[in-house]
Amino acid sequence: MVFYNENWVPLWRCTGSLVSPTVLLTAGHCTGFDPELNVTPAHAQVWFDPGPILADPNWTPGTPCTSKVKGYPCGGGFKGTPHAHPDWTGYLTIPNTHDLGVVTFKRPLPSAATNGQYGRVAPKGYLDDLAARRGLQNVEFTVVGYGL
Repeated sequence: MVFYNENWVPLWRCTGSLVSPTVLLTAGHCTGFDPELNVTPAHAQVWFDPGPILADPNWTPGTPCTSKVKGYPCGGGFKGTPHAHPDWTGYLTIPNTHDLGVVTFKRPLPSAATNGQYGRVAPKGYLDDLAARRGLQNVEFTVVGYGL
């Protein structure tokens, strides 16, 4: 789970997949500008726990994180920086939404955080080719971050 914030006030949460020790793939609407709220998240807190991840009782929704809040959504996760696709506009303009984002980490995350396993990104054109075939063709993939 990823919790995004601006000025240390938690905004929203999303999912994602760690694709390397320093990059988590998620959606652009999670990492980028939200035109309705007029905010862009500056920070991300990432948890890899199987859950449930309970909110710290010292935190009140809508308030900034303080040193008293040690757990979710303010502390206890890995701190990263959110980046939206450069063409993300804040709107899901079909068909080219550019609803893609990443969270980067300055230092590699410990392999124990994810059991040393990473997701893989499909090569360019792979999903377009798959869409032209009939049926599932014995291929499974997971969409992360609720992105399109």
